[in-house]
Order: sequence, then structure tokens, then C-alpha cells
Amino acid sequence: MSKTHIEECVKKDGKCIIYALSHPDKPDQLRYIGRTVQNLHKRLFGHINDAKPRNSKRKQWIMSIVDSGKRPRIWPIEVCDISKWEDRERYWIALFKPILLNVKPGGDHYQDQTGFKHSEETKRKYSESRKGRTPHINNRLKTIERNKLGLSTEIRAKISKTLTGRKLTKDANEKRQAHPNYQSVVEKFKQSNEARKKKVRCLELDREFESLKSASSFLGISEAGISRNAKSGRPIKGYTLSFI
Repeated sequence: MSKTHIEECVKKDGKCIIYALSHPDKPDQLRYIGRTVQNLHKRLFGHINDAKPRNSKRKQWIMSIVDSGKRPRIWPIEVCDISKWEDRERYWIALFKPILLNVKPGGDHYQDQTGFKHSEETKRKYSESRKGRTPHINNRLKTIERNKLGLSTEIRAKISKTLTGRKLTKDANEKRQAHPNYQSVVEKFKQSNEARKKKVRCLELDREFESLKSASSFLGISEAGISRNAKSGRPIKGYTLSFI
């Protein structure tokens, strides 16, 4: 059965292909077994693109072939019902295991990873690998452009909804308070709050407001605008404002 005919069966009948990769010069020595519902040609190029980091033996093997100007051979070894692919993949991996580069026994491509945690050693290695690295200039420029645009109203609303009512754990709170800049940030926050609590008087309305916020809400003027014009004494939107 040709590859084309096999792929037509897969597409038409909802089948799954168990395939193998081998060296182009040693096609009888299978080195990797997987499964796909894709065109085998596309799956091979997916392997090649995925192998560029060379961070596993399989990827190093694939790139060593690519570096020599060749490509691995991909072979269909079985077509099975998509409901049985896990058992069939495990079967073929177990059969050829001594010569394969497969790390896992197969049948686990879609295991739920929710709650998975990396080990402390993995975290340390990743941290060490990232130290001293400078973001690419294109990524830095994109970040600058995003910062200029700011967050959209929709995203701000989502963040607000997520954080509303959220409380820090005891450990997180203690860690925050232990930070060397914590007290200075708290003081600035208190000063900001005190400034916002200043009473504001509107001459034209002959009315006093308990805070910048209440004045802003009633007059339809930003708190920054009220504060600025209350200090300078200049009218804003027809109102003359002052702090009491």
C-alpha cells in the first residue's frame, strides 16, 4: 500500500498512522516511532523544525542528518483506528525499544499536564541559562510599541475582574513585606491617598466635595485636572476650584 493511499484512508475513515523514522542510508534501522493523522511529508518537516534546538538525543540525531544535506526517512508501519492508537504505538515502541530514541513508552501525547511542577534542579538550570541574555532588538521594539499603546479597556476590565476580592496568602504577604522597598512604596501609597482625600470647593456651584474622587465624579473632570487647576487657580471647564 502506497503512502498516498494510506493517507487517503486516514483522511477518509478517521484512521491513525503509526510511523517510524530511520536514517536515509540505513532504512532498516528504525530510530523513532510516533503516530500522526497528518500527511507524512508534513509530519517529517514538523520533526525537522522541532529539532532545531537540539535539546534531546532525537533532535540531535535528526539535525545531524539534516546537516549532512539529507533528511530522515519516514515510514508508515501500521494504520489503526484512532481509538486504538495508544495501544498500537506502545506495542511498536516496546518491540523496537533497544534501538529507538523514544524517551517515553508511547500513548501519552495528550496526558493532562494540569498541576505539573518542575523540579528545583530544573528551575535552577533554566534560571542559569537565562542569566545575562539580552532580548533581541525586534522583541524590545515590539515591547516598546505595546507599552506606548497601553492596555485596552477590555484587558483592563479582565485584569480588574480577576484581581477583585483576591487576597495574598500568608507566605506571599510576608515575602512582600520583607522586600527592601516595601516601606517606601507603602509611604508613597499613603501620601497619594491623603492627597486624594483633600476637600475641594467649587466657587460657581458654592459646593464642597469631600475628596478629589467625589469632585471628579460629579463634575466630569479627571482627578489630575482638578488637582492641577485647584493649585493654579485657573478655571477648568467653567469651574473655579480650590483645595480647602
